[in-house]
Amino acid sequence: MSCKHDCAKPPLFPKTIFNRPGLPRIDYRIGNYAEVRASMFDALNQQPVLSAFTHRHVDDPAIALLEADAIVVDILSFYQSLYANEAYLRTARWPQSITDLVRLGGYRLTPGLAGEATFALTIKGTLPVTVPAGFGLKVAIEGIAKPVEFETRAALLAHPALSAFSLYRPRMMPSIAAGTRVLRLSGDVSDLKAEDRLLIGEASPGGAHPTQLLTSEIVTIEDTWVAFGKRHVRLTAGLTRATPASALRAYKIGDAVQHFGHNAPTTVSEVSDQGVPSTRKTSYDRRANAASSSEVDPNITAFELPLDRESKVFTAGATVIVQGRFRTSRLSTQSHRLSLVRHLSAVENRSMTWGMLTGASTVLSLHDSLRSMVGSQLMRYADVRSITVLPVLGAALTAHAADVDTSSTQGTALRYFGRRDDAAALSGRRLLLVTPGREPRERHVSAVTSPGADGDIFHDLVLSAAVDYADFGYDENATTVYGNVVDASQGKTLDAAPIGSGDARTSFQSFALPKPPLTYLFDATHTPAQVPALEVRVDGMRWTQVETLFSAGPLDSVYIVREDAEGNSVVQFGDGKTGARPASGRNNIVAVQRVGSGAQGPLQADAKPQATSKLAPLDKVFMPQPVTTGAPPEDPENARDNAPIRLQSLGRLVSLADYEAETRMLPNVLKASARWDAPEGVPAIVLTVLNDSGNAGDLAKVRDALTMYSRCRGPARHPVIALAGFRQYLHVDALVGFDPAYRTEDLLRGIRLALGVLGEEANGLDGRDGLFGLNARDFHQSAHTSQIIAAIQNVAGVSWVQLRAARRLALGTPPEADATQLPLPTTNLIPSPTVACPRHALLALHTRHLVIGFSADQATTECTP
Repeated sequence: MSCKHDCAKPPLFPKTIFNRPGLPRIDYRIGNYAEVRASMFDALNQQPVLSAFTHRHVDDPAIALLEADAIVVDILSFYQSLYANEAYLRTARWPQSITDLVRLGGYRLTPGLAGEATFALTIKGTLPVTVPAGFGLKVAIEGIAKPVEFETRAALLAHPALSAFSLYRPRMMPSIAAGTRVLRLSGDVSDLKAEDRLLIGEASPGGAHPTQLLTSEIVTIEDTWVAFGKRHVRLTAGLTRATPASALRAYKIGDAVQHFGHNAPTTVSEVSDQGVPSTRKTSYDRRANAASSSEVDPNITAFELPLDRESKVFTAGATVIVQGRFRTSRLSTQSHRLSLVRHLSAVENRSMTWGMLTGASTVLSLHDSLRSMVGSQLMRYADVRSITVLPVLGAALTAHAADVDTSSTQGTALRYFGRRDDAAALSGRRLLLVTPGREPRERHVSAVTSPGADGDIFHDLVLSAAVDYADFGYDENATTVYGNVVDASQGKTLDAAPIGSGDARTSFQSFALPKPPLTYLFDATHTPAQVPALEVRVDGMRWTQVETLFSAGPLDSVYIVREDAEGNSVVQFGDGKTGARPASGRNNIVAVQRVGSGAQGPLQADAKPQATSKLAPLDKVFMPQPVTTGAPPEDPENARDNAPIRLQSLGRLVSLADYEAETRMLPNVLKASARWDAPEGVPAIVLTVLNDSGNAGDLAKVRDALTMYSRCRGPARHPVIALAGFRQYLHVDALVGFDPAYRTEDLLRGIRLALGVLGEEANGLDGRDGLFGLNARDFHQSAHTSQIIAAIQNVAGVSWVQLRAARRLALGTPPEADATQLPLPTTNLIPSPTVACPRHALLALHTRHLVIGFSADQATTECTP
């Protein structure tokens, strides 16, 4: 009988170690408990001297000893394999192992980064006040249990008038034309009210002191109000003037009084010297430029104007409007209705006669006669029946048509209403524009143009970028403008405290900072961009923080900062060759540090920011925008991917992969894709960046850092453009047949893992390597429905898959970043076998939009046993 197939093979121990390339794990065990036990028993069986020893149960001490040895070897081989995996970057699983491995290539995991916020301050009083750098603020952020402390990054001269104000869209002043009902008046308008009457006309000639009003008409005020320091009136009816005018003269007038004699009988009865009675027609003409004696007694001069009754309304020095019909001669049939502006020099009461009419009269003495010109014609006569005298109540007014909005919908020009000093303070100032329902916008004032007048007036501003004029109305202005805007970074500065005693005999002295976490601030001018908010002094002298001691000289007063596995920060000095050693002394190494990092997100509902520092004129603090930039320490998984690329680039930016690696090292960056492009014909490096926060402020930080990196470590020949990427969420619905031996909850977990869903992180499910996981997708990469089916089909326990829906969800404009805000579609649809991915998008699947139905796959046979 051959033993090639029928005889038992001896146990294989120790096992030969062999691992083909590309495996996710290394098998480095020479044997497990069963293999070691079998090997020792086989060796025992082959010993001739122990051929009589046939007992193999554990109640025998020798067998128990062999069992114990097998357990020890099993444990040792297990840890041997475990440690072997932790020795390689690809297979390591412990965060500390990954950290130590990437550190060998000079890669250091980025620490947590402080959040940054923009605050608006309102100031009480009338005088400006300086808000110092380091001014403390505290705010409650969504998702963070305790209030987060901030400190301002620079000093600010805050003006009370610029705390919270409005800006207004440009306006134009139209002409006064037929139909105009709303007028803007200037002058002494304090006593105007509804039902007052105005005489409005074009002043000519005389300018400021006209003697005549052309195309005049009397109007009645329906309503009056003051807007921006100007009196506005609405008339009961529109003007009837035929020609437009830029400005008109207006007078508030009282009740009209007619010329004496206007109601005289039409005939005059006379008796001649011979006693013969006769009658004649009454003449109603009076001379305008000379004395009048016909029909009137006593005679009236060209400067006198008798009224048809005694009146106490008129006083010397007052102004009156004389309206009437004037002719060039007594026989002329053509008359002109004129409105003459005259001033009274005297007022007296007389008894007057006109024709057959005799009565009491108040005679007005005018500074000027009723002489007037119409074109080149002199008006010499007037009909007293047409003459009325209107008392002017108050000073003359200037009327303009009410301003109307410019027809432009966007622009950089806006108007500020206030004092000239406050407008001057706006020049070069940073503004925060807050409109309900819209993202706050930041603008800078590029220029300010002010009129020469004092008081509250309009000033013209030019902003750094265009705005929508619909947000800056006059009657309804929903935009609040904050002019006292300060940037603040997370953290609280602790008092100076000794961290240790220097020893000039010791190399690379290290000292732990007293309180974690140390605050790191984002600074695009540094590489890396995270800069510790730390000041270290040795014997009172400030030393400089550097990234590495390798390039330091023996006399350089420098130190480095590193974080341990627990997040504690350690300060380390040189050895006297690469960096100076600190001088010996007791507690002579003192540190001033800030603590706090990782804050990001909007203000909690109903929460109000508060100041933690004292400033007497400070009234309120606002935080219209969410906190940005804050990030936790870098995930070791991220370092696993980036460290090899960074090592290959040797710190230079050459290939597109270098740019992608540098981008992924920046805070809050989840995914980055670089490409060459030529927008507008100019070659550029275009990066599509997916941020964890989706905030425009974080993208701006990335853009600034990459521009600086390219300038300092790259070719610096091409601009770097960073564009915001976004997740294109999908809806997937599938019916899954499964083996009843499996639990559906386990199958669902496996399917979610295979598809790489989001939203299950709190349940310990990391889908980054699934079909739609972050590690498996690239921007603009489409997916086929067969890939979805295959991913589900490969889950253990799944028998068959019927895909019922696979399509993109409508995200809106701008794209909705919060998947929980996207409703689940009510209908299933597979519009195409290929799920296309838009430009700058990354296909993603949220657990909210994944629907899995299960159908038990009952085994059937043709014949029943």
